[in-house]
Amino acid sequence: IGLIDTGVAASLAYFNHVKLIQRAFNGKAAQPRMHGTAVAHLIGGTKSNPARPTKILVAYIFSGPRETAGSSFALVKALDWLAAQGVPVINVSLSGPRNPAVAESIARVNRRGHVVVAAAGNDGPAAPPVFPGAYDGVLGVTAVDAQNRVYRYANRGAHVDFAARGVSVPAIDAAGQLRDATGT
Repeated sequence: IGLIDTGVAASLAYFNHVKLIQRAFNGKAAQPRMHGTAVAHLIGGTKSNPARPTKILVAYIFSGPRETAGSSFALVKALDWLAAQGVPVINVSLSGPRNPAVAESIARVNRRGHVVVAAAGNDGPAAPPVFPGAYDGVLGVTAVDAQNRVYRYANRGAHVDFAARGVSVPAIDAAGQLRDATGT
């Protein structure tokens, strides 16, 4: 699985059963942060599968100078790298405005057979669609709670393709502490 996010605290015992490969796309090294670590923890699960170990390739695009952290250029480079690595699914943990370069990169990755999954957004029910989650060819995911109620700050609309538990989900932070995570 490909993960475009912040860096992951790969040395934590929670990841002993997961093969993590990280690469920074806007700086020199992937620095562990809460969001990337939490998402990787949720993707990796808690148990190993001897028949098929979990492998997560992390493309860290939020390092480097603040003014270019999370840039569309870093996102395009990350998408291309993950596609070149042959990951079948790429999770994009960010949202923002339309961007023609990002849209073309996602279309190119889709044509190569990769599935792109992205957040529907956390700006509220009246907010406009955010991208890349609202692009054609991207599975836009929203969050629901344990009772399947839509997260109150989740973006809504026809671009939302899937709902998953995303409200008060136990996940670890970069220090290995268990916390409740919420978001699309």
